[in-house]
Amino acid sequence: MTFPTNTGDPPLSLSQTFVQIRAVAGGIKQQAVALKARSLAGPVPAPDVMYFCTWLANHRATLAALAATEGLAAYVATYFPAVNLAAAYTTMVAQVDATIAWMVANFPKAASGELLLVKFAADGTTTTNTFSTAVLTTFRAQLDLLIAQID
Repeated sequence: MTFPTNTGDPPLSLSQTFVQIRAVAGGIKQQAVALKARSLAGPVPAPDVMYFCTWLANHRATLAALAATEGLAAYVATYFPAVNLAAAYTTMVAQVDATIAWMVANFPKAASGELLLVKFAADGTTTTNTFSTAVLTTFRAQLDLLIAQID
């Protein structure tokens, strides 16, 4: 067997894995806070909501992959014995799922399920569909719940 010089990455240590989980969670909170602020300031373009939904789903998958690291729960429990991080993680991920579900359920769609991002004007130009601040009231409630789950 030859020594690997630049092929593949070594597995992350438990410490690095936990740091990455915390960074991903922090990024989720940061993006949720920013989108909430934008939704309070005025209408939000439909593509922005779609991109956030996709971004959030990708980060949820990253969290799941990292959290599946063998030995991580025991490692974390030794450094945070007073906090039930498994329960906190499960609650956070459940709220990520609920936030994604809101976007999927409330995004404007054609009868065929295709997303309605833009509409044509009579002159052939397009206008981006938006979510009004009123429509986003329940979305902000989902974002508030998500933000509250991440310290």
